[in-house]
Amino acid sequence: MKLWSARAKGGSGWQGVGVLGRMRRWWRRDYFLDLGATTTLFAAAGDPAFRSEASLLILRRGLAAPYAAGDAVRHLIGRLPPSFRLARPYRDGRLEDADLLEQLLRSLIGERLHGGWRRRHVWVTLSMASSPAERQAAVKVLRNLGAGRVYLTAEPFVIALGAGDLDQPGGVAAVINVGGESTELAVLVRDAVVAARVIPVGGRALDETVRAWALTQMGVELSPLMAEEAKFRLGHLRPPEGSEVDPIPVAGKNLKTGLPARIQVDPEVFRARVMEQIHQIAAAFGRLVEGCSAEVAADLVERGVVLVGGGARLGGFDQVLAEALELPVRTEPEPDAFLLQGFQRWAAQPTVIPAEGVRRPAREREKGIFPGVPGGDGVWYPNGPVDLDGGVWDGVVGGADQAAAAQEPDGAGDEEPVEASRPPGPGEA
Repeated sequence: MKLWSARAKGGSGWQGVGVLGRMRRWWRRDYFLDLGATTTLFAAAGDPAFRSEASLLILRRGLAAPYAAGDAVRHLIGRLPPSFRLARPYRDGRLEDADLLEQLLRSLIGERLHGGWRRRHVWVTLSMASSPAERQAAVKVLRNLGAGRVYLTAEPFVIALGAGDLDQPGGVAAVINVGGESTELAVLVRDAVVAARVIPVGGRALDETVRAWALTQMGVELSPLMAEEAKFRLGHLRPPEGSEVDPIPVAGKNLKTGLPARIQVDPEVFRARVMEQIHQIAAAFGRLVEGCSAEVAADLVERGVVLVGGGARLGGFDQVLAEALELPVRTEPEPDAFLLQGFQRWAAQPTVIPAEGVRRPAREREKGIFPGVPGGDGVWYPNGPVDLDGGVWDGVVGGADQAAAAQEPDGAGDEEPVEASRPPGPGEA
């Protein structure tokens, strides 16, 4: 078998036939994994879509292995005896129990990573707010399951890569990822995070709003699963004028009688809450852009914002957000499409975005992959109250001269949190 070709005509040096490259791909399998607080996405390289599973487990007293995991848990919640309990690896967006994460992944994808002679490489995305301990735990869990190598990066990098916003070296990308427990907002360049923020706005908050409305107005207790199903029956956020919108039927337990009951939920209850969430996201994004330079703002006007996550599945969500931001908003009918395309491009060219575990020259290593959680005056506020009062773009005109200063990495390690760009706080020079 020839491993090298003859000297090319008119050229110099030897050129590889590509046999070695094909052999590497033959003995290696690549897998993509998105570890979310509410949903886990998994795909093998070349798959047309993700396998989506809920990040939930049901454990049984005296049973070592989980009784159920993933989407199979949804229909068992509240329907099992007290000896069964619901468990989740993540709580409030944080990895709470690494053992539960290992049990979850072993039940969902363990057979794909264990056994056989091929080497498994796993490309993983995590929240930008994940701590070094969470990332180390994720790597350890995947190694225990049989992964040969584990590469980690922040989810917005892969989303922007799949959307094509990082094709140019100087291109700026903006990503809004509406998740189940929180919403991530990030402004990125190819090699680092320009600015980032996370707000406690997500699909679960909407479900709890519907449950609270049914409890206070109707005296009926709804299960979380029923509230989630009602949310997806909402339809378009802006139905055509003059069209009649039918109430959404839901079933639960009447707390006065203790008997089953069926009620009709007014769709306007959902719409009002979704509109409120959209304006909170827009206000948070406006405050994020305040600390960015004029060049970054110009790029955002030109390229717009990429919208992904479960919230993007609601009809009209992108239209309302675009009107609130006064920026173009791009999304896909299947929001996970950007993520899958980004994974494929990342696996084909590992150094195109910063990542932990990818071999890069020391001068190209960046610390801004996972900014972490700086102090109270930083751009992150995953805990505590969020001040979203005022107009979306209040302060942008007055803060146009406050260009964010670029921070140079100090070259040692990738574990220290780096604060993203922000306007000067009180008392700062």
